[in-house]
Amino acid sequence: DWLGRELGYISFSCWYGISSSDLSRNGGYGLLRRYKRSLFKAVQDTYPEYPWIPWKFNVPKNYWSNPLRRRWFFECLGRELGYVGFERWYGITGSEIKNHGGSGVLLNYYNDSIYN
Repeated sequence: DWLGRELGYISFSCWYGISSSDLSRNGGYGLLRRYKRSLFKAVQDTYPEYPWIPWKFNVPKNYWSNPLRRRWFFECLGRELGYVGFERWYGITGSEIKNHGGSGVLLNYYNDSIYN
């Protein structure tokens, strides 16, 4: 809570913008070590009452190896973009996917292409 106030965070969603260096500069290096440098795990454990979305943080490359995680991402993305039905997906761009946290899934599992 102190760090959130110090950084000017007014809601849980502000934590998506934190970097490892922000945390370290403010005395959180030990916390990063405890969670093996995973900001997602540190924030999730600190504030378990909030439904955190992992890909809004930097996730490890192997995070996307689970097909259920990839499906969850695309389901959430569809809801966020207001997609109802499959037809709307034909117009999505790679930039839209990347801008919503899907860079890793595109790069590591779809050759950085929406057509694979």
